[in-house]
Amino acid sequence: MRISRLNLSNYYYFDSYHFASVVDESLDLSSQSSLSWMSDFFIDDNYVEFLGSFNKFTLFHRYIGFIVDSIFADTDINDETFEAITDQKYRDTGAPEVLTWIERAFRRFGMKHESFSDYLLERGSGEGDAGVDLISEYYSDLHLCGPKEELINKISDEVFYIIFRNRRVLFNFNEIVALHVARLSLEDIEPEFRAWFSSEGRLKRLKPPEWAKRAVFYRDRGRCTRCNKDLSGLINITSDKNYDHIVPIARGGVNDVTNLQLLCEDCNLKKGDEFDGTSTVYERWF
Repeated sequence: MRISRLNLSNYYYFDSYHFASVVDESLDLSSQSSLSWMSDFFIDDNYVEFLGSFNKFTLFHRYIGFIVDSIFADTDINDETFEAITDQKYRDTGAPEVLTWIERAFRRFGMKHESFSDYLLERGSGEGDAGVDLISEYYSDLHLCGPKEELINKISDEVFYIIFRNRRVLFNFNEIVALHVARLSLEDIEPEFRAWFSSEGRLKRLKPPEWAKRAVFYRDRGRCTRCNKDLSGLINITSDKNYDHIVPIARGGVNDVTNLQLLCEDCNLKKGDEFDGTSTVYERWF
């Protein structure tokens, strides 16, 4: 008898709900700030490398990381943060320590890192050095030599864990991705990626791996997300599980666990290649 190993992670929830809220708001295409997020993320077509197969580190993880990284930079890289940190040596000894936001995140996760204060002592700062430039250089060093990427990935995973149950947010993200995929020309794609496409702007349909099916089945509580039919096989004899692409492949949808939902056979046949969103109905805990 095979016993499945538990896949457990420690989650520390460092401002995860704040980040999740910003991610949600960033997917509202009626907002000007949202259009700015989108253009920055999709500007260089690097997302194409995530389209070839079902990956556990999804394109959505990468997008969340992009948002988290941007928020850290926008919050920390300014003169006010620099002055607050450098002025604290003149304060009373009992005053709380002033840290950059990213330093507080490192501490929450128990990750070794060079503090900004130590960075200034080691580097030294000239009279003409601007605070913004110094914090920006500190961030660059954390990215090149420090654990910044590992930290961003940890936070992204926590935010993904929160959002994955929200099919509306997943649909919004995949709808935006589909708009970009549908506009892709094979001539503009690197040769190594062209085999993933069945035609211009359309990926080949891939069968979801078992780990993706399991995640979607339990996220959707073993029920059809449209008609609420039980598909667990415990209550009804029929358990015709269909793992449907929320945004259809024919409309630029991608092969990704975030673009899957559980449907019964009847609802899947009725939906076909329609581009009509997903259900916002969920079973309450009590």
